[in-house]
Amino acid sequence: ANGCMNEIFLCFISFIQPLAALAGHILSWLIWLMNSYIERIDSLPFSVWGGLQITIVQAALLLMMVAGLSYWLFEKQKAGVWLSILSLLFFTGFGSVSCYQSGQQQKLIVYNIPKCQAIDLVNGNDYQFIGDSILLKDTGLQNFHLKPARIALQLNKRTDTMKFIFRQGPFCQFNNKRILFVDRSVTFLPGTQKIDVDMIVISNNPRVYIPQLAAVFNCKQYIFDASNSLWKIGKWQKDCEELHLQWYSIPEQGAFVSDL
Repeated sequence: ANGCMNEIFLCFISFIQPLAALAGHILSWLIWLMNSYIERIDSLPFSVWGGLQITIVQAALLLMMVAGLSYWLFEKQKAGVWLSILSLLFFTGFGSVSCYQSGQQQKLIVYNIPKCQAIDLVNGNDYQFIGDSILLKDTGLQNFHLKPARIALQLNKRTDTMKFIFRQGPFCQFNNKRILFVDRSVTFLPGTQKIDVDMIVISNNPRVYIPQLAAVFNCKQYIFDASNSLWKIGKWQKDCEELHLQWYSIPEQGAFVSDL
């Protein structure tokens, strides 16, 4: 509220240049002081409890629990206690079901991050990251693009090796799904028999041609992520349509999520 008042005051005296300049410097210092205080509080141990994800139903149950306790405290009615207990039980039940479901999930996620390759292979609550190293260092990019999805899916551990996932070169076997990651210019030589793959993910503007890939692989889905140039994606889309192949453009259609 004080910050809003200061900004309103600054607008009010903006026509008085010396006074407005002084007020602007003071307001800038106050904003810096507030942000510094928040960052220091955030750095304290146990000051922030992150990674929480609840549904609308769970939020409503928490409100009912608080309302029941308040009713019991003010009105001394046991009905309030029973309402709180039932709400808590249902809240715990929904949470347990959600935890069980997240522990069974297996997914491929290709994120929509402009000019970056970012892929998560998800197995339960663990994930294996494939992508640009800058995303491992830049917390701002992580918090904006990656963290919300990982919180929603209850992912809490990044690992380089995971059960059910076997990787060799650009090929990945996840259970019975075969995925080919193409992120550099490469030439595949046709063999006597085509190789079956479920998905081909193309990243980082490689010099590849869809007809050449189609001559080597029987692929059900081509995925073009946001690290590619739009003109290249447009050319690949045209080639896919001419060959009657399924394609997915992440810059146009958003992040790609597939259950494996």
